[in-house]
Amino acid sequence: MKPNQYDLAVFGSSPQAQVLAALMAENQARRVLIVHNPASQVPLMRALDLSVGPIARPARWRALRRGVEETLRVAAAAGLGTSLDRCDVVMVRDGPSGAAALGHIRAMADAHGLAVERLAPAGPAREETGAPSDALIWRDATRFDAGRAHGRFAEWHERVGVTRLGIGEIGELLITRDGTVRLEGRGERMTAGQAVLADDEAILAHANAPDIGARLASVAMTGLLTEPVKTRLPGRAAVVIGEGLVVLQHASGVLSAFGEGSGGRLAERLLSHLSGFEDVRLAGRSRYSMLRSIDGAPVVGRGRTRRVWIVGGLGMTGLFEMASLGRFISGQSDRQETAFWRAHSLDRDGAGVADLAAIATAEAA
Repeated sequence: MKPNQYDLAVFGSSPQAQVLAALMAENQARRVLIVHNPASQVPLMRALDLSVGPIARPARWRALRRGVEETLRVAAAAGLGTSLDRCDVVMVRDGPSGAAALGHIRAMADAHGLAVERLAPAGPAREETGAPSDALIWRDATRFDAGRAHGRFAEWHERVGVTRLGIGEIGELLITRDGTVRLEGRGERMTAGQAVLADDEAILAHANAPDIGARLASVAMTGLLTEPVKTRLPGRAAVVIGEGLVVLQHASGVLSAFGEGSGGRLAERLLSHLSGFEDVRLAGRSRYSMLRSIDGAPVVGRGRTRRVWIVGGLGMTGLFEMASLGRFISGQSDRQETAFWRAHSLDRDGAGVADLAAIATAEAA
């Protein structure tokens, strides 16, 4: 293969995309080019990468359990160990189906030997801790801190032979109907045999609407940053099932949050679920778009009108599933992995894999 010919062009700037590019070069021996946005590092949180999530499907929990163990080993070997930390995660119910959702999650956690318990705040204790009225708390989950990893991805990519190309370095770009890529970067012609759209930003920019419209919906999001608060969450992070509201509390007491809707509405929802935060003051906000899986399950496969790989809807656990996905895309997955990812294809019927986020969609309608 010539120097400027690649097997894969991975499009995406998220940790998920960066990890996928590195693993496919290192583990699947593919020549990989990653097209990313160097300016994608934003001060306000837009995603939370966790080893647990609001998932009720047994097959996905089995895959995730394996993926977490593999990701921890990979991160340590890649010099990203300092980007991983342990944190307790609170999952809060919301809406008529919230209690049932918590029950499903608790059952799955128990079945897989994960440390989760019901959080039962009452009276003054709730005011002091900010604990919600009905919630589960995961003990000792793993969080990937994208801020700490900034710069480390470039080192990892260089070590495994991934070529990094910023979007500002591209003069021309053509993704053909069969999914191949032709571009001019840094004054040189480059080609790749297959495009992989590995995060929401890349999918929104390069996927054909007919290929994703039945599976992924674009939603308006807001990110919030607060001034430090004295009240502490029971865990470092909180997830409101049914609303897609996610909160992270930093050591300084600052809260980072993101969710659907406008900033004012998001702040109201935040306060409605957490006691003791009534006097919180905002320090910043941002607006952006993300893609949500319509049935709550991952969406992985090649488009029909443009044969690019589309990787969407994985939610907060996606980073921990990239090793398995890399094997699937390269045709090196085992029978169990292949069956799992094929069940989450773009043209699935959805009945067998629909997950908890579909509840939120139905109740919001």
